[in-house]
Formats: sequence, structure tokens, C-alpha cells
Amino acid sequence: MYHKKLMQEARKRKVNIRILGHISPASIHRSYWLGDVFVCPTQMPEAFGLVNVEAMASGLPVIGSNRGGMREILGDSRGILVNNFKSSKAFSNQILQLIENPYRARKLANNGRRYVLKKFNWNGVASHYRSLYKKITKR
Repeated sequence: MYHKKLMQEARKRKVNIRILGHISPASIHRSYWLGDVFVCPTQMPEAFGLVNVEAMASGLPVIGSNRGGMREILGDSRGILVNNFKSSKAFSNQILQLIENPYRARKLANNGRRYVLKKFNWNGVASHYRSLYKKITKR
């Protein structure tokens, strides 16, 4: 139902989109480069939302549902959070805004990529876990 509504809205607005469906984890990285924007219209309260981080690392602007852990990933000018996440029109409006404003799309993409490279690089993640383990073992 949602897929059908989204496609109808895209056709009405003359926006060319392609929904890929399931992609294996081993080849997902190739898929991000196919698009101009990554949309994650999840209806579930995601704990983290790794696909958004992967898309941001690939240099795409990201639009996602304002649910769960997606708030901490996409907040602060790194992505767009859609409050009315059950509405295909809400998502299509955000997509259209990025298409009509390439400067904003580039800015979101650049901010997102910088954030991901800084926060989720191997040294930073290892340092975070090292600190966490030290705290746990001191108790």
C-alpha cells in the first residue's frame, strides 16, 4: 500500500524514483551510489538505523522517519526527519524539496558524511568501547 502511494505521488510530481527492495548485505554499498537521496520510511521504532549511517557515509542526503534511534543519527542538519512518517505525501514532499534545492541536498550530504566519518571511524569506535570496558571492569 505505502509503496503504491509513494509511486503514485512520484509520478504525479514527475519525480523519477526506483525502489530496489531487498538487497544482500554484501552488495548494499553499491546501491547507495545509484541514487540522489536515500529515504528510510520505517514504521518501526528503529534502535539505531545503520542503513542511514551507510547512506550518509556514501555521501547521500538522508530522509528518514522520526522514530527511535534515527533521531540521533539524522538530527542537527545531517538529515531530514519526517514526523508524519505514515504519510507517503510527507516523504514525497521532502524528496521534492531536495530535488528543487540542490544546495540544501549537498549541504545535508556533506554534513552527514563528515559526521559519520568523525563519529564512526574505526579509531573512534575502538576508543569508545575501550572507555566503556574500562568503566565496566572498574565496578
